[in-house]
Amino acid sequence: MAKFEASLENFARDFKSYTDPEKNLVIQTILTLCGPEQLRFLSEELHSLVKRDFIKFLPTELAFNVVKFLDYKTFSRCCLVSKAWNTILSNFTEVWTETCKRLGVVDQKLTKTVDWKLELRNGLRRIKRFRRYRTAGFAKRELDGHTERVTAFYYKDGLLASGSDDRTVRLWDVASGTCKYELTCHTCSDLKFDEVQVVTASCDNTLARWEWATGNCLTKYQGHVGAVFCVDYNTELDLVVSGSSDSTVKLWQMSTGLCLATKLGHQNWLISVLVAQIAQEYQTKLQRKYVVISMSRECIKVWSVRTSEEYDCIATISNQSENCPVLQYLPKLLCNGRDIICASDQGVCIWNLETFQLTRLFKKHDHILVAFGEIFSLCWKNNNLHILNNKTEDCLSEMPAHWSKPKVGYRFIDCGGETAWLNDCSKELESGPIYFARDGKTIVIIQWSMDSKVVNGMNLHE
Repeated sequence: MAKFEASLENFARDFKSYTDPEKNLVIQTILTLCGPEQLRFLSEELHSLVKRDFIKFLPTELAFNVVKFLDYKTFSRCCLVSKAWNTILSNFTEVWTETCKRLGVVDQKLTKTVDWKLELRNGLRRIKRFRRYRTAGFAKRELDGHTERVTAFYYKDGLLASGSDDRTVRLWDVASGTCKYELTCHTCSDLKFDEVQVVTASCDNTLARWEWATGNCLTKYQGHVGAVFCVDYNTELDLVVSGSSDSTVKLWQMSTGLCLATKLGHQNWLISVLVAQIAQEYQTKLQRKYVVISMSRECIKVWSVRTSEEYDCIATISNQSENCPVLQYLPKLLCNGRDIICASDQGVCIWNLETFQLTRLFKKHDHILVAFGEIFSLCWKNNNLHILNNKTEDCLSEMPAHWSKPKVGYRFIDCGGETAWLNDCSKELESGPIYFARDGKTIVIIQWSMDSKVVNGMNLHE
């Protein structure tokens, strides 16, 4: 044994003095002499010698500074190395947060504590689904009942109201496809409703409020001298707002039909009006809870809803400003309480509701805006539906809808459905309708599909 140890010591001393190529040659020679037992022993020893677990042994702060420069794919793969790595890397919240926000898969204003790793996984899965819509995304179905061309839509809480040239308004349960109410009225260019009543705008220059249960006309609003193209109301304010081809905005007392004010200032047809509730954080500075917003092709105006202020114009957003080109506004107008959003021929525009300044312009997309969320937007252009990532402005999905004929003059008839999926990538929100369109007298619904086999049977190109 002593002789072996002396020989081994001499060999180790000689091996140490060899150059790297010589050492490699010696190892190669020894490997040819090894049997299974020796090779197995070598494999076990190499595992601990070669794989240096620097993440496990480095201080957390140093490990963070090493991995924070990795792209999200590499960073995610690192979590699969071992349980120890997964535990350590999952706690690097800052990396996951920045990755989620950089890719635009979470609400950019999100501040609450969440599982950012899960948010990233949900966001990437959602984007992948958008890009695979033909086999795993959306399905198409139809509602029949109107006997003439459909002219107006409004969706709310699982119910769809539709107006038609057959002089009827119908209220549909979208999930079951059944018509809950049908009432006879005038021609309908726009409408808004709740569970009790519906307010309709008409090309006969009037508006009317109807009761669903009886079909009776509760109030009629007369005073416009041109077709009424847009309407909105608020029961808390007892207020109806309308816009017309006579270029005026009228404010009405909802319960009596009394015209409270006729507002001038637009030089063209009104194509959208809103009664918008201001976000809580802006109410103190603006000293108001609600405003009326109206839009024509050339400008957007914000009006007071206070009688004491005589419903004065608070702000005018012109289609010409220093920091953007001349815009031609496209329907429709949206407001989320913090921003005013609409599309234009130069892209999707966003104005801050507190300062009324243009804060962003999606220059890539001159689409008609259908719905806008914190993460995604739904737009229409050239008979196609487009889903946009608000952060990157990338088009994630383009769904053919050439059967859709949503425009009548300046007006955009089709409407969006459920909008929660635009603000959150949770799988639970991927259900229900996302878009309603007309195909003559037929109502076409595009909805989330839970079953890819069903989608394959539903041809979006029909």
